[in-house]
Amino acid sequence: MTTSGVYGFVTGFEYDWRRHKIPPKQIAQADPLQFMILDAVDQVLASAGYPEQPLDRMRTGVVVGVPFHGDFFADLQIGFQLPRFQRTLAAVLRRRGVPAETVEALCRRFGDVVLTQMPGLLDDTGSFSSSSLASRSRRPSISWAGR
Repeated sequence: MTTSGVYGFVTGFEYDWRRHKIPPKQIAQADPLQFMILDAVDQVLASAGYPEQPLDRMRTGVVVGVPFHGDFFADLQIGFQLPRFQRTLAAVLRRRGVPAETVEALCRRFGDVVLTQMPGLLDDTGSFSSSSLASRSRRPSISWAGR
């Protein structure tokens, strides 16, 4: 694999939720990358002549490449393992003679702290899933630029 060494950072991105009718709860919890993808899809469709011409939904697709590593992957793995972490913590505390009600409270508090630090794990909107990047751009509620 070769790389060009060209890269950059996106700063100052502001998403207009009204454009795609995304509920405020989803915007608050979603990864901003998803909204950048939606804007990019709008730009691609506009450059292809839509919405001036009808969109053939049977012959139109969106492909989004998402690396499954980094912070997203780490957070997701911690989320998957949280119940096991809590069981292990409980077992260690019980072996050390900590009272049952204290064990339960500490394990619950541990879970609360993890979820506070990684709120994406609480996302019930589907926004935390990397596959939702592509699925959002085909939702019927999307209204393309100019409509």
